Amino acid sequence: MIFFVLPLFVAVTIQYCLRFDSPIRKIQQASAWLPVPTMALTIFVIVAPQVQRMANMKEEIFAVIPIYIAFIVIMPVLSVMIARLYRLKKPAERALIFSGFTRNSLAVLPLTFALPPAMQSLTMTIILTQTVCELVFELIYIRLVPKWT
Repeated sequence: MIFFVLPLFVAVTIQYCLRFDSPIRKIQQASAWLPVPTMALTIFVIVAPQVQRMANMKEEIFAVIPIYIAFIVIMPVLSVMIARLYRLKKPAERALIFSGFTRNSLAVLPLTFALPPAMQSLTMTIILTQTVCELVFELIYIRLVPKWT
């Protein structure tokens, strides 16, 4: 529970403080470039200790990759159709596309600790595989989506 409540509380507090000319707002403006390296560091910290475990579960990984890829390919098409149906402007259409195929699987990673130990390893591996697939396709779609929309 604390995995969800504490970050939510911090986010709400920060958003509230950003409404005013506060030191937090100055920090936010100065650190606007930090999300990319922070995300890269987060992925490294989460994935690096799991590399050996993932290497031992190649069969399981290869079994789920086609499902993730199918979802990642189908969702942008559906998102474009929905955006056109509702006549969304380009920025909203692009937001819909990216939020449609990226499900932020790392958010559920802490829940794996609630599973029995025998299932934790497999579940972590599947979640990390999903994250890697999403990141790879996100890099591809960053180039393709502006051409589609």
